[in-house]
Amino acid sequence: MKKILATVVFGSVIAMSGSAMAAESAACQASWTKMDPNGSGFASSTSAAKEMAEMKSAGLRTAAEDKLSAKEYMDACTKDVFKNMK
Repeated sequence: MKKILATVVFGSVIAMSGSAMAAESAACQASWTKMDPNGSGFASSTSAAKEMAEMKSAGLRTAAEDKLSAKEYMDACTKDVFKNMK
């Protein structure tokens, strides 16, 4: 019985963490869509200046200095790099 209970609890924790990650990913995607309304896959350094500064202070670099890609943004966002931004 203890093994069954432990398995159920462990499975619940895994499932909850997966849903939390999905929610975070959805929130990241929603904020990216606002930064890239035309769907080009990039945001200019002008429109993404705060995000690029946060990434730089977290030790993350972008491939280009004048733009931020969707992948770069999503990777940083899901790692909570932007959590303290106002």
